[in-house]
Amino acid sequence: MRLARQDLKRWGTIFLGCLVTGGLTYAAFRNVRIGEIVAVFSSVRLRWIPVMSLVVLGDLYVRSVRWKLLLSSATPRVTLGTTLRLETIGLAVNNIAFLRLGEALRAYWAGRELRLPMTTCLATVFVERAMDMITLVFLFAAAAWSQPDLVPAGLSTTAFGVAGGLVCGLVFLAMIDGRARSHGLIARLLRNFPRLRFMVEEAAMGTRALRSWKMAAGIFLLGFGLWLLDALLFWAGGRAVGLVPDLGYGRSLLVLASAAAACFLPAVPGSFGAYEQTIKMLLVHMGTPDAAALGYAGFVHLLNYLIVTGLGLLLMYRMGLSLASLRAVRVDEIPGDAGTPVPVPQRKAAL
Repeated sequence: MRLARQDLKRWGTIFLGCLVTGGLTYAAFRNVRIGEIVAVFSSVRLRWIPVMSLVVLGDLYVRSVRWKLLLSSATPRVTLGTTLRLETIGLAVNNIAFLRLGEALRAYWAGRELRLPMTTCLATVFVERAMDMITLVFLFAAAAWSQPDLVPAGLSTTAFGVAGGLVCGLVFLAMIDGRARSHGLIARLLRNFPRLRFMVEEAAMGTRALRSWKMAAGIFLLGFGLWLLDALLFWAGGRAVGLVPDLGYGRSLLVLASAAAACFLPAVPGSFGAYEQTIKMLLVHMGTPDAAALGYAGFVHLLNYLIVTGLGLLLMYRMGLSLASLRAVRVDEIPGDAGTPVPVPQRKAAL
């Protein structure tokens, strides 16, 4: 019965994602002819593609360094090569599988390779996402404040407040020490829920790196560097397609925030449709014609998607995994992790 409810919820989420994607794709292509999109792609200045590709590769590198720092507080065995490989594979799986399966899989694979509980690895993924949200909201607030003609002043003030609240929440989470909790409020609240308490204690290890001011500062700086670097992708994309009006760096930050917001919407893997429509709406508001805005969004999205997905699939095959293994994902009870259900990829049979 429980599995039936889980299946119903999963398929309901997939159906909602397809429905939202269909609606946003229709909205994105409304009043735009395919020939106009082809014209935008045909006009791309090829010299900008290597620049944009380097930005995408730099994004993967910075993400991997940050995840290594988060995991290093739980184990000294973590290497940059491991986090770079698993981070890239996780992002690629997110691009081809529903329900952001890549996040759970890279946490599972990290736990297997580093001999850590999956809950600990998942906690570091949660911290990554929380810090991404903090950084993006703050950068959006700063960019909106500098572009009062595009964004109401009240919205930027609200965004600064939200970013501050998220920082406070993350600091509070980092202050929870799993070993000291036995004498604290959390232990008393969860004394009747031993399994939940165990999961919270294990998950707290994921934020342990943030308890060092030096480490926390480094992780936050990497987060800001990551998204400031990503804004260059949208800036360079504007140069590549000759976007009019010119997309300066400040406006590129707003476009970046819009693209990131699209990834939070329920949609098909890769956020196709949602990504294009959110960027198109902003650019049209800036004065860009519909076709040029959609062509630009599609070009940047496709380039990023092909690089990340291609690299991730290549690394996945080198690990002995295949796309068929993702379709065969099942939920097992993993020994040593308190029976926490985790997705287990089925490896390819040796030839």
